[in-house]
Parts: sequence; C-alpha cells; structure tokens
Amino acid sequence: MTLIDKENCPKGNEIKICKKCGFEGTKFPFFHRSKINNINQYGNCKKCVQKVTRAWRYGISTEDMDAMLDNAKNCELCDNEFKENRKVIDHCHKDGHIRGILCDPCNTTLGQLEKNDGMLNKFINYLKTKNK
Repeated sequence: MTLIDKENCPKGNEIKICKKCGFEGTKFPFFHRSKINNINQYGNCKKCVQKVTRAWRYGISTEDMDAMLDNAKNCELCDNEFKENRKVIDHCHKDGHIRGILCDPCNTTLGQLEKNDGMLNKFINYLKTKNK
C-alpha cells in the first residue's frame, strides 16, 4: 500500500519498491541509483545493494551470508551473546577469507591490533606497567 500519491510527488519523493526485498520508500534517500544504458535506474534499496556488495566481496552468496549471521549467537572472541552489539563478519584484509562472526567492538579492536604485528605486545606491556 502506497502512503503517498505517486502522481503528485516531487521527483525526489517518488515512491519506489525494492525488487529484492519489497521495501517501499521514497527514491531519495532510500534507493540506490545506477546508470543502465545511460538511464538512471532505482530498482533496489540501498540496504539490498550493500548486502549484495558485501557478499560479493567475501566471495559468498547473500543466502550463505544470512545463514552465517543468523546462526551466530555469541561473539567468537569475547563469547558475549549478540544483543546490543551488532554482528560483524570478520575477514582477513590480506587474502579476504572469512574468519568468523564477531561483535562490533571486538572486530574494531582486532582490526587495530592487526595493523601492527607488535601492537598486541605493546598493549599487554602497557597494561602490566600502568595497572597497580
């Protein structure tokens, strides 16, 4: 059911329906614009485009990616149950392989530690010397 009269909408407020998920919303800001045959197309919502791009980057299908995320109940690093923190697919930035599903804080921390081989030891030494 359309909430806005399509015929009387300004161009940017035109209502579109996502071809993948069925989401209904205004063209801006919810839909991804792509040029096909030099014509702007708005077939898929931005969330679906991001999801397909992410799955492609990991070399898996969107169905496999959804299954991985749905089956993960706890972070593989801190073992906390996924409630407030969002689930993140952890992957190696060197070769792209998927390592597991982490909570956002653990994934961010791991990413910082991974940038420098000696960084983890620096953190450990810092905590040893500064904690009394």
